[in-house]
Amino acid sequence: MAATNHSHCSSSAKPLAHALLTHTSGSDQLEKLLIQNNIRISHIPMMSIAPLEISTMKQPVLHEADIWIFLSRHSLGDNTHTLKQTQTDQRIIAIGPGTAETLLSHEFTVDYVPDEHSSIGILNLPILNENRAFNVIIFSEISSPSPLKKALNERGHQAVQFGTYCQKPRCTNTLANEITCIYDQPTYITAHSQRGLQHIVTTIESENLGFIKEKTLVVTHKKMQVYAQKKGFQSVICSADNSAKEVCNTIKQHSIGETHG
Repeated sequence: MAATNHSHCSSSAKPLAHALLTHTSGSDQLEKLLIQNNIRISHIPMMSIAPLEISTMKQPVLHEADIWIFLSRHSLGDNTHTLKQTQTDQRIIAIGPGTAETLLSHEFTVDYVPDEHSSIGILNLPILNENRAFNVIIFSEISSPSPLKKALNERGHQAVQFGTYCQKPRCTNTLANEITCIYDQPTYITAHSQRGLQHIVTTIESENLGFIKEKTLVVTHKKMQVYAQKKGFQSVICSADNSAKEVCNTIKQHSIGETHG
């Protein structure tokens, strides 16, 4: 998977900045927003994604569920058609705005997005704290741990977890070759998940790419910001959430001199 370099912007003016995006391939909404805001982009995904289909044996459980929970924008996998066929009146929970955007783009109505974009935020939703039990399906990465499932079952719900995609770190040597080709161009580098950020750090350490830590790192959660600072990044800014709009806004405001903490 080669780096994608977009040198064009929405105007003839000098670009405000150059952002190296590291999110996995999928929606191009962030790329479009950045280009519209006169920010040049390159795209080098840290992780590869392989979507997985829900087996025929599991499909009756989809129909019987009261609540569907999606833990990532990739959680649909290759299952949009299957979910459409089995959907009745299930309520849908998206872990964050980015996941909600993806679901909405496939014409799924999202009923709840927690204020805190985490499993804890989901657990704090009022619907999961009513005096009744629900049948819940959690759609996630296949190797993802299941503390959310465990917590829901401890509360009396009947929760199961379906792996709908497989996420793998890309080869650090391949990443190093792609990054080195454009190393002097980006002023910003984005990290969209804890796992993706950890692989950025692994790549830096394995391939001696210390110059990356001199870039302004854009993260989507305060815990990621703390981790990055501990790992030696000199400038780390945090967007309000992981939606394309907020990530774009964070880069744009910082590039014109407004600060983000």
